[in-house]
Amino acid sequence: MSKSDEDAIWDTITRWHVANWMRDFPAQEALFVHSASVRWWASVGDSGATIINGWEAFSTAMRIDIANDPDRNPLFAYRTRFEDKDFRISGDLAVVSFASIFPTDNMPGFHGPDIGYQMVVLERIEGRWLIGGLFVLDDQFGQTDVPFWQIDETGRVLRQNSAARRYLQDEPESEMTVRAGRLRMKDAETDRRLHDAIGEACRANWGGIMATRMAVPIVFDPGNDLPARIWWAGRKGTYFFVALNDPSLIQSRIENASAAYGLSPSQRRLTASIVAGVPLTDAVKHEGIRISTGRTQLQRIFAKVGVRTQPALVRAMLAVSGPG
Repeated sequence: MSKSDEDAIWDTITRWHVANWMRDFPAQEALFVHSASVRWWASVGDSGATIINGWEAFSTAMRIDIANDPDRNPLFAYRTRFEDKDFRISGDLAVVSFASIFPTDNMPGFHGPDIGYQMVVLERIEGRWLIGGLFVLDDQFGQTDVPFWQIDETGRVLRQNSAARRYLQDEPESEMTVRAGRLRMKDAETDRRLHDAIGEACRANWGGIMATRMAVPIVFDPGNDLPARIWWAGRKGTYFFVALNDPSLIQSRIENASAAYGLSPSQRRLTASIVAGVPLTDAVKHEGIRISTGRTQLQRIFAKVGVRTQPALVRAMLAVSGPG
């Protein structure tokens, strides 16, 4: 392996990165092996896995992608950082892995690339290094409006998204704080429950080399008839996290609990609003019913679930686990 090989390989990879974000198909086309062995395998956010095999299928997909989203993105093309580069070169074959750090951390409301982990397979043909396979993983950690912290087993913050940073800055009365670099609840009992949940995530059998997701809810009652806030602590793949009011973790539990308690469709909708932190006055407007009707409906839900307060209802509904 020579430095000139590494430089030539990296030049091919970075030129593809620029051509991709500048929506330049001819430039991309010139950088690939045109054979049935070409591979594009990607898993991005919650959209699942995309597997495209063969140059013909991949080139068609690239054209469609550009036609659907033709706007050039010089920010991503020229300001993405690349870290943790690792080269493996043997003869005319090379494998390169690296992390792409997209400049999106301080873009509130943006949903898109965050830190992408990539592996590229290249082949040297007539003296030129060409791409034969692209493999991309990006869970879009930062691209959500949900405050989200990645932590270690002790609760030490490893990274946080911009929503989490804004939450800590804008909510001085929040029950959550960071002390000595660790997430802590100001209330001692709630803090104990948080760290018990982190411990449960640490002990969970997450399947070895196959990633999984589990989460434990910590329901906090702020009092004064304010909606309960739901903190989640759990495991996502190989890392631990804490999140606030993450709707992706609620839906399946609401559905399972509604079936278990025999809630009607209208009762299920009202309960889902309560669990999501929507005040009853707003929830009844969405349902198109009067507040008195909403209160009667809520009392019937309490009777079915066996609780007396909204925070207790939230805890009961979330105690019925759903898949994922």
